[in-house]
Amino acid sequence: MISRINKLLAAILLISAALYIVVLNSSSATIYLGRNWQVSATAGVLFLGLFGLGVIVTAVVASVFGMRAYFRERRLKLSDQNRRSLYEQLIKGRSWAAGGEWEKARHSFEQLLRREPRDILARIELARALSALGEQNEALHVLEEARKTDPNNAEVLFRAAELHHLLGNKTAALDNLSLILNSAQNRRAAALARDLSEDLGRFDQALALQQSIEEISPPSEELRSIRARIELRQITQAAQNTPEQRLHELRTFCRRYPDFIPGLQHLAALEAEQQHVEEAAQALVKGAKASKSSALWNSVSRFWLERGVPERALAAARSATKETVGEARLIAELELARIYISLHMFDEARLALDGFPALLGKVATTGLDDIQSSYLALRGFYLSQRGMHQEAAEIWRQLAGVEASSSRSTPGAPLRATLTNDKAPEARLSTP
Repeated sequence: MISRINKLLAAILLISAALYIVVLNSSSATIYLGRNWQVSATAGVLFLGLFGLGVIVTAVVASVFGMRAYFRERRLKLSDQNRRSLYEQLIKGRSWAAGGEWEKARHSFEQLLRREPRDILARIELARALSALGEQNEALHVLEEARKTDPNNAEVLFRAAELHHLLGNKTAALDNLSLILNSAQNRRAAALARDLSEDLGRFDQALALQQSIEEISPPSEELRSIRARIELRQITQAAQNTPEQRLHELRTFCRRYPDFIPGLQHLAALEAEQQHVEEAAQALVKGAKASKSSALWNSVSRFWLERGVPERALAAARSATKETVGEARLIAELELARIYISLHMFDEARLALDGFPALLGKVATTGLDDIQSSYLALRGFYLSQRGMHQEAAEIWRQLAGVEASSSRSTPGAPLRATLTNDKAPEARLSTP
């Protein structure tokens, strides 16, 4: 009721104001709208007419802008709804992918792309699903379509490089990584491109990429080792080099990388080919000292045994027991005992074998069973060589896992006690 009264009062005031203007401006006035078109009336009426016309024009303009704003808002809402729907579809597909349901994930991403063909992320995920289903070529086709939309998308290029590498197309993989590197420095792309260049035999390119990685990375032993690996392959695979040239380059390389074991091994092999026996042995010893590996020390011992220099072989085997620790020490001790037996130095072999169980008990190693079996086999061979066939038979029984008969005495009982008794004899090693 109050609202109606307010409206009525407003209307009365408006009409009163209009009548007041008309009465106050009662003189005649003429408005010319053209050469032959004019409007004559009292000034008050003309004022009211122009005011009303302005109101109408303003209302029309406001209505036009209002309709445009309405439709724009409607489009934005529809776009937002569509975007939310696409996002939900993408999440659904990725959920299927996370659970390993690749066929369902593929179907979900294909549905999304039918609605939004330019969705890069959907194409990447579809390619991943196709790759998981074994359809690598189809996955590459999907990524090529994505590149048409965004040629420099790093994720698309990375994925394409991975697929090409998986299919064995190393050159194509390298091309995709090069596109990434042309846009910006990227350590992962540079590392992958470096490894591919190395595999393709493009060592200069690999070294250039390694240099770019070193420029954006803190110095590390890993980076130094990778550079050494590439340089070594460049030297050893240079077909145009003569053996003398290769030997000279390897010597220079080993002076630059004195602790790089593969380089020392290659140098030793090439020195041996050129009949440089002392130089080959020195390279092997340097590699063995750098690696602390019993295997490399064993290679030094075999090197001298093959050349009929047993005293140098023994010296290398003894050095191995001094230079190694842990499991490597145990292997070195067995190798020394093996050399003693091969040289018929049975007293020294017995001392080494008798002291081995105590040393074995002091070293915690995951390869205990294998080392124990190697020890038993070596001890059994030693007993056979010495004519102790009953004791040797007990060793073979233990290695074969055959249960001893309870009705018979066990000739090898003292040997079992050597490995199982807590009060094992003090280790008497053969090394100084």
